[in-house]
Amino acid sequence: ISVIGTEEDGTTLDQAATTAFNGTVSEYTYKVLDAIKSITVTAVPLVDHYEITVNGQSANEGITLPISGETVAELQVSANGYTNTYQLKIQPGAGKTLSFISDKTVSVEVVNSNGVVMPYTTHKEGTSQNRYKYTLVPGETYSYIATYNTYYHIADEFSLEQVANSIIEVDFADMEDWLTDLAFG
Repeated sequence: ISVIGTEEDGTTLDQAATTAFNGTVSEYTYKVLDAIKSITVTAVPLVDHYEITVNGQSANEGITLPISGETVAELQVSANGYTNTYQLKIQPGAGKTLSFISDKTVSVEVVNSNGVVMPYTTHKEGTSQNRYKYTLVPGETYSYIATYNTYYHIADEFSLEQVANSIIEVDFADMEDWLTDLAFG
């Protein structure tokens, strides 16, 4: 299942349910920014003779649904006379910002609990640093990984409630090479 949110200006963002898909779970919640005005749900069956619909329409090519407040979409998977029904609850909420400040040579990536990479904007912060600014949805768990020089990483997990409207400074200054010699023999 792919759920793509579209903002009023046409910007699209991958959305992820608060829990990973499991065929025995019938309800999934998608917490989205309140700037999202519509979602497109696309679902392609893994087996040819299965049919997947969203609100009664085939989801193979994607079904676009307007979002105004909490919205529920009904997804059905049918084959051989049997049907499973799933509820996709779309819950818009006010986003909160989180910024990471790092040296220009450091990249920062934030993902939600399902591994979807969150969109961001980058701004120069002085002559030697970048600010990665994210707008995230409360009630979701996120993690970040900062990478320097391909091989050095700093990572952590957080909830937005812990860090909303704050700045995390990513500093590799105290990190040094621990592997200084390698011999084959």
